[in-house]
Amino acid sequence: MSDGESKKLLEYRYDENGNISEATGNTGTSTYKYDNSGNILNYTDIFGKTINYTYDERGNLSKLEVAGEPPTVYTYDSEDRIISVIYGDNKTVSYEYVGNTTITHLPDNKTIVEKYNDSGDLVDKTYTDNVGNIIYKISLEYDGEDRISKRYVVLSKDNKESDTKESALTDQDTLTASSENVLSVEDTVSDNSGNNTDFIKLEYRYSYTDNSQLKSESITGDIGTKDISYTYDNAGNRTSETIKTGDKEEVTTFTYDESNRLIKKQSPKKTTIYSYDKNGNRISATSDGEKFSYTYDINDNLTGIKKNDVTIFEAIYDAMGERVLTKELNSDGTLESKYRLNDVSFEDTQVLSVYNDSSKTDLIYGNERTVELSTGTESIFITDEKESVLGRI
Repeated sequence: MSDGESKKLLEYRYDENGNISEATGNTGTSTYKYDNSGNILNYTDIFGKTINYTYDERGNLSKLEVAGEPPTVYTYDSEDRIISVIYGDNKTVSYEYVGNTTITHLPDNKTIVEKYNDSGDLVDKTYTDNVGNIIYKISLEYDGEDRISKRYVVLSKDNKESDTKESALTDQDTLTASSENVLSVEDTVSDNSGNNTDFIKLEYRYSYTDNSQLKSESITGDIGTKDISYTYDNAGNRTSETIKTGDKEEVTTFTYDESNRLIKKQSPKKTTIYSYDKNGNRISATSDGEKFSYTYDINDNLTGIKKNDVTIFEAIYDAMGERVLTKELNSDGTLESKYRLNDVSFEDTQVLSVYNDSSKTDLIYGNERTVELSTGTESIFITDEKESVLGRI
């Protein structure tokens, strides 16, 4: 596609203050209206879904309303901190701020207590149920460079639901070293009532290179220890990962091209080869006779994934580059469409709801993404210090 043809696919109009008021692409048109302070007042996506925004006198978002649905209402204290979020059928998430501690009161009397050090780093985050029993707890220690040096995790087995609801199909980069679930350790501790409850307890220790890259991590529980170490090249690319568990050792190596793109990952179990287009987008990943192919639009947004010759994922974006529709392969061999309504009031756009003809999931945000309202159910997100979702309760 030539540059001239590419430019024809995107068209933007602006209001008198220089804000984008209309964005048109080959998938449709989205519209935007702002107040004189630049706050978004109205957003209509390419499918005709509309969100209206209202602000208080200090410029804080006070109400978010999707046409035809109950509004979400926000209140703030004198320091512009959120103190309540009212959503759905008059349910409330409320916040207390006591020194370096933030207390979140959830529906059904669950609680999150977050403690921070004087540098603003999270040092403790505890989820408790309606009678004060621990559901999940994470404690963090930092080194002199403000890097996490230790992490302690306690998770109630009775309340554990891993984060499996969101698709991983768009995560092409298999060069990830997630250690959150590499070791499952059971222990028995006492809850506030003196009763014995089964918990998973883990301790993580981290060390870093002089360039602050992760050098090693050690994950320990009552049934053993797993040690992971990493090496890097002069460009900062990770070149190896060594995992030791007892007497067992597994080494995975990573090879890059002259543009520092991963082209080969070799583990004891398999070898994966990667290729890229001229823009640096990964277009294939091949291992053991299985090939994943990736396609992109003119803005380098991922639009499709094929496993061998079968399409397993498709995505559509608006003219602002926001994903608004996905299609994922179901167990029955058909592609299921899911529309996304995005909340554009955030600095970084957040997904407000995912829906189709048979289901709908709404996401409620306060200080972070907190509540998931799915057809017939309501869940609370368990998150870590980076607000990454670890599970739901």
